[in-house]
Formats: sequence, C-alpha cells, structure tokens
Amino acid sequence: MFKVKIVFLLIIFISAVPVLWGQKSNSDWENPEVLAVNKLLLNEHFIPFQNKKKALSFETERSNHYISLNGTWNFKMYNNPDNTSPDFFSIDYAASDWTEINVSSNWQTEGYVMPIYPHVSMPFKTNPPYVPNEGNEIDLNRQTFKIPEPWSEDKTILAFAVVQSAFYIWVNRKEVGYSQGSMTTAEFDITEYIKTGENQLVVKVIRWSDGSYLENQDFWRLSGIYRDVYLVRKETTNMQDFQVSTDFDEAYEYVVICVDIIFENTAHSYAGEVEFLILNAMNEVILEYETTFNKSTLSQEFPIRNPKNWSTEDPNLYKLILNLKANDGSTETISHKIGFRKVEIKNAQVLMNGQSVFFKG
Repeated sequence: MFKVKIVFLLIIFISAVPVLWGQKSNSDWENPEVLAVNKLLLNEHFIPFQNKKKALSFETERSNHYISLNGTWNFKMYNNPDNTSPDFFSIDYAASDWTEINVSSNWQTEGYVMPIYPHVSMPFKTNPPYVPNEGNEIDLNRQTFKIPEPWSEDKTILAFAVVQSAFYIWVNRKEVGYSQGSMTTAEFDITEYIKTGENQLVVKVIRWSDGSYLENQDFWRLSGIYRDVYLVRKETTNMQDFQVSTDFDEAYEYVVICVDIIFENTAHSYAGEVEFLILNAMNEVILEYETTFNKSTLSQEFPIRNPKNWSTEDPNLYKLILNLKANDGSTETISHKIGFRKVEIKNAQVLMNGQSVFFKG
C-alpha cells in the first residue's frame, strides 16, 4: 500500500512539473521528442527526369516529374500561435484580409518583422525547451496547384527545401504532417491527399521552436518559407535513394567508383535494368555500363584510370547518369555531378589526393 501511494504521488508530481515551472504546453514545437510527423526519411537530393538529354541539362523545370510551387502565395501573420482561426485550412475559408508574399522569401526581407542578428544570447527569454507564446509570430501561407492527369497513377512528393523554424501542412483541408530542423529538406508523401486538377496547400509556420536553442549561432535569424517548394512525381518503380563513394589506389593512378541504389516499389516487386554513364567536362562518355536488378538494392563498382581529381585549385567534376528501365514500364533518369577526392591523415599531416594541404586562417 505504501509503494502504491509513492507511485501515485510521483505521477501527480510529474504531471504537475510544467505547471510548477509556469509552463503548460502540448505543442510539437516545444517537445524535444517530436522532430517530425509523417515526414519521409532524408535521402540524397535529386530530381528525376524523363530521359538522358533532359537530365544532362540539370534544369529541373525541364523534367516532367517536377512542378515548382514557387511564386505569389496568400499570406497572413499573427503575433502568437493561439490567435489563428480554427478553420483557416478550409478550402472555402475567406482570406479577404490576407496579403501576399513571394515564396521563396522570408518575413524579414519582405518587411513583416524586424531582422535579428544575435551573437551569444537568445532573442527571447530562455527556458528550454519552451519558447515564448506572445511574440512567437506565425504565418499562414496558402497556394493552389494543379495535378496533371499523367501523375494520377503515381506517387507525389511535396518538398520544402528550407522552412524556419517549424511548420505544419494541410492539403485539401486534411492535415498531412509537421517538421522542424529548418536547414534540411522536408518531404511528405501527399498521394492520398490530392486529386487530378486543382488542389489547395496551406502551410502554418512557427517562428521559434525548441530547435531554435540548437540553432543559436552567429547569423541572421530569418523566418518563413525561404527556399524552394515543389512537387516530385515518383513512378511505380523508382530510385528512392543512391550513394556514390570513391577510393584510390596507392599511386592515385586509378579510382574505383561505387554506386549504391535503393529502389522503391509499393508492391515490393523489383525487376528491370539500370544504365550507368559517366561523362567528363566536355560531355564525352568515359564509362558506359548496363546491368539488371531483381531486388530492392543494387551495388556496382567501376574503375577509372587517370581521372582528373577534384581539388580546391582544380575543382574537376564529372557527370553521373543513372537511367532506370523497370519491367513494369516505369522509367526515370537521374543526373548528378561527382568529383574524385580523398582526404586522409598520415604522420600527423592532412593529405588531399596524396598531397599535403597548406591551411590559411
């Protein structure tokens, strides 16, 4: 009985701690255990193209797997998170008193709030993981977008390159997810939330979060959606992620390139072929190879003799092309710029490509 009373008192104490501290919060942006809700895992950044010629342009707008949502958005700012209307994400919500903002941009350069440049101290009274309520501005952003008919059978990813500091998204009135970690891309699978034709996206951005404590550096504090927002179409079988690694021989006369690919297929049926191409700065093909796959991963190595290595003085880059042709008819092409470089420490000396490095500063 005595143990039961102790446990009961401990439960009461733990539940009362936020009140004793003068804080009461159930918000995700003040919970260190919540970094994201319904957000996809991070992977290599790339945009798939429909063929090798388009991929070699490295111009995302030439891809039929990509739609930019940048442009003029409807915009409304509030002084704290509690002031928003409960149905602001509704499709028929009247936004007559909203203004407009350019996406991508930030509140500061658009003239909505004063820029802040903290060096050591936080720009608000510290009590981690909590942040102030009053003065923790939020903005609501609204945009419409159209889904083409060819996208209707495929997976659609909504991506935010950078949002500071935390944000929620709604698509067609339905809450999709949440993210913080403002210097990394946030991707969401919105396939089940969209329809062919016109759709509505609403984004709620919170200025300060518990992550703001970790981002207290000597830099300008910018807020809002200040890098690209876009949609990516992923066919039934696609390259979900890939990694490129390199290693040299002792004399640095040749380099071995290792390419690892992770495939995605909702039915877990993997079959097809991948073409590998490496081109030099003159777009001359120096390597061409094709192989098949029958599982969710593929690893391939290629030796290249006498490569032009990457260094600060001579930043030589090559172009890697991955061309997927799946047995189910899915196709996509990825282009990526790669360089050959090896950094190591030998005998207390930093070496790059076997040569000593002179550091200044």
